[in-house]
Amino acid sequence: MERFFGINEEGEPLIYDERERDSWQVVMVLPGVEVIPDNTFNGCFSLETVIMSETVRRIEDDAFAQCFYLKFVKLPRNLESIGWRAFWSCESLTSVFIPPSCRFIGREAFCDCKQLLILSISQNIRVGGLVFQNTALIGLFQLKLIKIVRMIETMMRKQSNGSNLSIMKMHTLFTALAPLTIL
Repeated sequence: MERFFGINEEGEPLIYDERERDSWQVVMVLPGVEVIPDNTFNGCFSLETVIMSETVRRIEDDAFAQCFYLKFVKLPRNLESIGWRAFWSCESLTSVFIPPSCRFIGREAFCDCKQLLILSISQNIRVGGLVFQNTALIGLFQLKLIKIVRMIETMMRKQSNGSNLSIMKMHTLFTALAPLTIL
């Protein structure tokens, strides 16, 4: 029988069999765990809810990838980074609230989270490429960009008509354009 890796209350490795792993619906990462290692919960097909203790600092590569029925994740306030493809293809995930302490989101971290519609993220964060590829967010980003382009066009028209375009207005506009640093 195939066996997999997990984490116990002390943050130590825990071995369990495939049948047990496939039945998990809720995972609570207990205090003391600082890192969710690569592939820890990858492919837990029944997993719907993940609640992490405030001690978790890093979620590594593919940690929750292909948890197709994952709907809710409570990220800790002190989270520092989310690895490459950490939540890739979590198709049922609808919202993510990334704490301001998080400074890095790896490439494709939320790629193929097809129902992801609500996102809260700070401005000073480095984000890898294709992070939100194939999510409902892409449409929202495109709509926001269209609105911003129209604002620029309107402001430029006013300026060409003799109106004064203040530096403050331009600063506000470009702050809206660049909420994320894309790697």
